[in-house]
Amino acid sequence: MNTNEQNTAGRLTMPIIRRDINSDVSEDFTLPDYYPEIRKVLYARESLLAPAKFVSGNKIDVSGVIDYDLVYVSADGRLCSAPFSAEYSFSLPLENMSCFELSEGFSVIAHTVADSSSVRVSAPRRLQIRSHLCTSVGVWGKVLCGEKVFGLEADESFERLEDSFCATELVCESSDVISVQDEYRLAFADGRVALAQSSVVISNVRIDDDVAKVNGEILIKLLEISDTTGEIERIQRKIPFDAETDLDGIDMSEKPLCRVSGRVTDLSVEVEEGIVLIEANLVLELCGVSERTAMYTRDAYSTEKACECEMRSYEIPRVLCNKNASISQGERITLEESGIPEDSEIVDVCATAVAKKAEQTENGYTITGNCRYNVILLRDGEYSSAEMNIPFRYDTDALDTANGEVESYDIVASVSNARGRRDGDYIDLGSEISLACSIWGKESIEMLERADFGEPIEKRSGAIIVCFPSGDDTLWSIAKRYCVGQGDVSGDPTNDSFVMIET
Repeated sequence: MNTNEQNTAGRLTMPIIRRDINSDVSEDFTLPDYYPEIRKVLYARESLLAPAKFVSGNKIDVSGVIDYDLVYVSADGRLCSAPFSAEYSFSLPLENMSCFELSEGFSVIAHTVADSSSVRVSAPRRLQIRSHLCTSVGVWGKVLCGEKVFGLEADESFERLEDSFCATELVCESSDVISVQDEYRLAFADGRVALAQSSVVISNVRIDDDVAKVNGEILIKLLEISDTTGEIERIQRKIPFDAETDLDGIDMSEKPLCRVSGRVTDLSVEVEEGIVLIEANLVLELCGVSERTAMYTRDAYSTEKACECEMRSYEIPRVLCNKNASISQGERITLEESGIPEDSEIVDVCATAVAKKAEQTENGYTITGNCRYNVILLRDGEYSSAEMNIPFRYDTDALDTANGEVESYDIVASVSNARGRRDGDYIDLGSEISLACSIWGKESIEMLERADFGEPIEKRSGAIIVCFPSGDDTLWSIAKRYCVGQGDVSGDPTNDSFVMIET
């Protein structure tokens, strides 16, 4: 057999692994001497940055940090807070790596949420925090695909059936650290900042000058208390930021869909001569997706030689949704349902959100999750807390209705402007929930993998064949069956009762 070889090839972005990993973190902490001793814990608010990811060999190493904002009552009855941090890590094997082009690198999406946390105080300065974590990990690589043709020298005898599909390109990047500062004057001459918490709101994401430009705000919520009068002042500061990040490996001229999530890595609040000085460090996680039209060969034959074709099936990923979204949540709950005493005053509310599921609906996709509210209460001079869980739902339109079944998803949820107020026998809770959403489907495609051409086909000159097509015959199938060019078939196999073939 002649071993002359022709190659047509392309690199497709394909998923290597998509998995949710559950793990438990338990850490013992000692409260530093410059914080008041703990009498009673009200709650621990978790904050998790996107974990670090490192692909090595046939595994991926994931490691991250969970930050806790512990809100508690001190030994002398004051409302206080203190920060703690714990580390977590795990490895995942990457299987079936032989078909991926390792030199092309990988794209990794990963984020971690805390489903629940519990705090146990063993001494005034000793405590243990346990958390159940769920880390969503997706790894994408490049697959080299294309046909190999053997035993064919005459190009004009090679008949190819081509088709096209949308090939997805995916890039994930972290921004450099963004530092912002702010300051303001204390509301009380003898006041102190009892609690400071942060959240990130993404206002706008656009592709301009081959970079992703992001605008947003860091929201800093502070709770000031006068230890003399017991008065409480809630302060919210909005610190704007702008950032630019390259997305290497993706064609920015195609204006790719881009989603962005952000977390504050460090928050410093200090008081000097009645002035509150705020400094915050922010890191953004960007995920850009574009689609290009890719051509492939569905089938092939020769008009001169016998042919054997080997096919291969691919599950091509399709982007269904990749964007930022926000929803407003509001819920009215009776005091009896909430477990809040009637004579309690609401001091403060904080909230965290976790997206649980994305599924296809008639007109698009529905994202559902849960928002956990922690409410600080004051009753007869004593602080206490209550916890309530409220589900949320977000509906988004479909980008792709033909291949709309949800195959996988990655959704980062965050909360800003959590609020609550008493209204008679009810408590009204609300917040703004930000979502960074990626939803994926898939399309099945069968490509020509290999074509082997052998002995010449015997033909009689001047022969005309009358063919009576079956119900599923096409011009291609008839031409291939009789090893002729499609121009040698007279008639329409899809409509005519017979066609004429010149061999």
